[in-house]
Amino acid sequence: MADLARVITRALELTTRLDQQSALQTFVDSAIEVTSCKFGALAVLDSRGETLQFVFSGIEPWLADKIGTPPKGHGLLGDIPDDRYLIVNDLKGGDYPPNHPHLHNFLGVPIRIQDRVFGRLYLSDKDGGFTDDDGNNMLLLAQAAAIAVENSRLYAESNTRAQWIAASRAITTALLEGTDEEEALQLIAKQMRRVSKADAALIILPSVGDTWACEICDGEYAKNLIGVEFPPAGRAQTVIREGTGLIVDAMTRQKNLLVPEITHFGAALYAPMMSKGTPEGVIVLLREIGKPEFDLADLSMAENVARQAALALELAGARLTQAKADQLEDRAQISRDLHDFAIQQLFASGMELSAVRND
Repeated sequence: MADLARVITRALELTTRLDQQSALQTFVDSAIEVTSCKFGALAVLDSRGETLQFVFSGIEPWLADKIGTPPKGHGLLGDIPDDRYLIVNDLKGGDYPPNHPHLHNFLGVPIRIQDRVFGRLYLSDKDGGFTDDDGNNMLLLAQAAAIAVENSRLYAESNTRAQWIAASRAITTALLEGTDEEEALQLIAKQMRRVSKADAALIILPSVGDTWACEICDGEYAKNLIGVEFPPAGRAQTVIREGTGLIVDAMTRQKNLLVPEITHFGAALYAPMMSKGTPEGVIVLLREIGKPEFDLADLSMAENVARQAALALELAGARLTQAKADQLEDRAQISRDLHDFAIQQLFASGMELSAVRND
């Protein structure tokens, strides 16, 4: 009963956490405390089931740095069921990375959020070995962790939505103030990169002939991406033709990537710039390898701002047309004035000639 009371206390504490990193660390620390084991770690999985983030406890940071790359979830770690715990109390042998402590026993527990395995908890080295009570207690704690993760996601999504709205207002204000096309697009790229926590924001526009190229880029990689062409068979032009955005989990995993300049990025998001059903371009957001993937909420908000980018192009085009019309009108007025002046001059010259003849 004492262990269950501790689990409930820790579970209640977990569900109050609104910062995901803090919630995950508290989960691992609590699991070690409740089970009285030595080591604990949590592998957060990406959409392909590979380790995206690794949270550990019981190992000094300097030793973790020496161990290096976290486990990928194969072998024993990959044997953890999706709906129950796994206990192995006699770990014999095993291949360990250099500097990794040799483990004696093991408890693995999945963390499920809705119908997806969000991560796997690894616990090891408990005196006397793990019991079924430990496994059931950790399943209960994992449910609390899942609630905490979902709450933190919703909280972060709410904050992000507020930032997107603020960015949208800044863009609208700039458009209404008459900012020119290039400045407006630079602002859009900068704001979208900032609120989406991307490392690069590209705006792909029509270029020479039938080609499409990166005309605007914000981020430290801008100098390497400006002017890069995006071929017809690539994702950017596909999004342009279809008018539908998409997200990519990692560019490094894509086969036959047609734009080598973006192969070293991880997650990507493509948002079409649509104006009255007509594609004007596409905005591409890129994150470095190892950073979280974009989700559908990111895509929805990015598509809204991308429509504003298309509006920026439309307004800039309208202003240019008006400026040309005004220029033509000015020229026509000057021509009329010159014509009237020439007639006046001719009339005056005729009067002078008539006066000379009469003399």
